[in-house]
Amino acid sequence: MNPIYDFEDIDDYLHDRMSESDQRTFEQALETDADLTQRVEALRAETKVFRLLQEEHLFEQFAAWEKEEEDQKKNTLTPTLSSGGAKVVSIYRRWLIPVAAAATLAGIIATGITLGWFRSSADEPAIVKTAPVISEDTAKKPTPALQPETPTNIAVENPALPPDKAAAFYAALGKTNYMDEDFSGTLMGAGHEEDTANNYTKAVKLYGAGQYKAALKLLERPDSTQLQENLYLRGYTYYQLKQYAKAEQDFRMFRTFRISDRKVDAIWCEVFCLIQQLPASRKRLDTVLQEITANPQHTYYQRAQTLQKALHK
Repeated sequence: MNPIYDFEDIDDYLHDRMSESDQRTFEQALETDADLTQRVEALRAETKVFRLLQEEHLFEQFAAWEKEEEDQKKNTLTPTLSSGGAKVVSIYRRWLIPVAAAATLAGIIATGITLGWFRSSADEPAIVKTAPVISEDTAKKPTPALQPETPTNIAVENPALPPDKAAAFYAALGKTNYMDEDFSGTLMGAGHEEDTANNYTKAVKLYGAGQYKAALKLLERPDSTQLQENLYLRGYTYYQLKQYAKAEQDFRMFRTFRISDRKVDAIWCEVFCLIQQLPASRKRLDTVLQEITANPQHTYYQRAQTLQKALHK
């Protein structure tokens, strides 16, 4: 039987903080434990994505460098660098740009692995079938078909409402089903100065003050020991900024965590994010609601049933 590894163990493995014997034991477990392998890949992909976010400013610098080169070619004044020095800088810049582009592509692939974009149907959970999250740039494109588990259980929807009435109906659903979250307990439980000096607790203060954009900047650089807390707060922050697809993506990430206090609540957070993306997100919303109502003991069973009835009136 494989040892039980938690988040800290996986983080130590990815950052080469394990002893040689522990590392060998861990890698042996990876060969037989599919769940452990999935968690390792998810954390590795998450780390790469956050690192890419920090490198955004580098691309801006690339653009400035390219413009500077073009200006120097057009400018008849003597350049400030010697011809040899300018040549070295030019070569250095041209080398960095493709490397940065490759890093971006790697980040996209890592995100795909984390969110299951490249996962075959045989690897999907028995109940929930995830679909790619619609980004803001493609929100107006048709949503890929996502077949529900039991199509016969879904009532045929009435003809579409007029756009103005549909918008009001969806807005009312969103307001009714939104679940507010109080993050102030995080600050109340902090007993030492260092506990309130990290990015997460700073972001909690900014979120509580309604400074969502400032909070988001801190949440894009999470502390490794508070990854789940960071992800949950960031989902709410995206929601407050009306970036609903990104919020849904953060809450859906909790499905990859084997142990999490936020896992059940995160599923309902997916629901109210999907409501805000209606009608494009309708099939994904139906699937999540089916997952909840398939278990009468689920915390949000009654709310899910009520929402299903409202959607199928």
